Amino acid sequence: MDTLGSIGRWILEPRTAMAVFTATLLFGWISNITGIQPRLGDLRSPTAIYNSAGNLVNEVYDGAVRLYYRAPLVTEIQSQIERLRESS
Repeated sequence: MDTLGSIGRWILEPRTAMAVFTATLLFGWISNITGIQPRLGDLRSPTAIYNSAGNLVNEVYDGAVRLYYRAPLVTEIQSQIERLRESS
């Protein structure tokens, strides 16, 4: 009972409510920017929402990694490292 009481007090704290509110706003804002439009069928299937979000995150991460390794600075650093290895 003490554990349930402490969980209840934690949920009712203003900072928890503000965190949930902020997360909801950010999720809505990001989904609006990325063009994600949930279909009614998706709202009934939490796994579909989870999988769609996971696929989007994977695509964004993949794109970021590709951009990083194609960046001129990273390419220059890699070529300098290869030159140093060859000269050793």
